[in-house]
Amino acid sequence: GAADAARAREACLAQVCIPPSPPPSPPPSPPPPPSPPPAWYAVDTVIGLNGYTAITFDAVAQTAFVVSVAIMGGFESSRVTVTNVTDVDPGRRRALLTASVDVAFSASFTDLSSAITGGNAVDAAVTEGSFSDELVKQGLSDLAGVTLVMPSTTPSIYTHCNAAADASSRGAIFASLANLKACHTRNPAD
Repeated sequence: GAADAARAREACLAQVCIPPSPPPSPPPSPPPPPSPPPAWYAVDTVIGLNGYTAITFDAVAQTAFVVSVAIMGGFESSRVTVTNVTDVDPGRRRALLTASVDVAFSASFTDLSSAITGGNAVDAAVTEGSFSDELVKQGLSDLAGVTLVMPSTTPSIYTHCNAAADASSRGAIFASLANLKACHTRNPAD
């Protein structure tokens, strides 16, 4: 009797004194879904450069061109991508006796207003002559003239996810247009 009562009392105290195990922790909250990539606006332009060929308009010349576009447009050079460089048929620009290339490029912006302002500034610099001066200042000493072949387009929207594909597609379109123009220059009745 008394021994059983003592054991029962000790068991009861043991249950009270031993804290129960804590409940399991809830699983961690799932991470929030990724935010969509920011939208960008692309402005596409083609500028003709007299005095250069697709071969002589090399990486150094292209870098000088990109820096000049950025300076004239009032934005960072990292926004500019040369998408195509095409030799121009000498008959297309009748006044030319020198080599000439059309340089297609795209400038990207995070807002529409900056895209329009930047594109307009580059177009104005080409037509007013300050772009030519900047190209020479940046080292394009063989430059014999600059022409605005295709003014800045209305900005098109794209995302970071499709930017590379868009730039590649624009380059192919510019090349196709240049080839079409050259063909029609050689074959006006076609």
